[in-house]
Amino acid sequence: MFISNSFITKIIFVASALMLILGGVSTYAQDCPAKNPFARSLVTTFLIKDQFSDNRQETGTTHIDTSNVQRVQDPSTCQALNNAYGKFDVELRDVVYYRAADRYFVAMPFEKTSDGTMALGVEFLIVLDDSLNELKKYGL
Repeated sequence: MFISNSFITKIIFVASALMLILGGVSTYAQDCPAKNPFARSLVTTFLIKDQFSDNRQETGTTHIDTSNVQRVQDPSTCQALNNAYGKFDVELRDVVYYRAADRYFVAMPFEKTSDGTMALGVEFLIVLDDSLNELKKYGL
């Protein structure tokens, strides 16, 4: 099931506003986010599941093999992505960046519970081109 882009944008805007009000700031400026197996599985699921074939066409990701999905580790790329998406990396939600072929992915898996396990919620995946221009947002 997909959630519309406008709904996702509203959720992200509200989360951003709450972070500003609460004084929250990303814990890193240039650092690349740590590995997260749940985040990586968002990207690989998007790339292989039949239900996302139209979305892969839409984002030009039909040619990408899951073996090419690598966590972004370049500090300058992470800094650019952190400036755009790092504000959503809060205690309850991780934000991890991946690159595969000529696309970047911003993966935001389910929220974590206080014991560190994953809770139910909306997972987000944002697909960007090679120049870090946002192509599409998905609520999965």
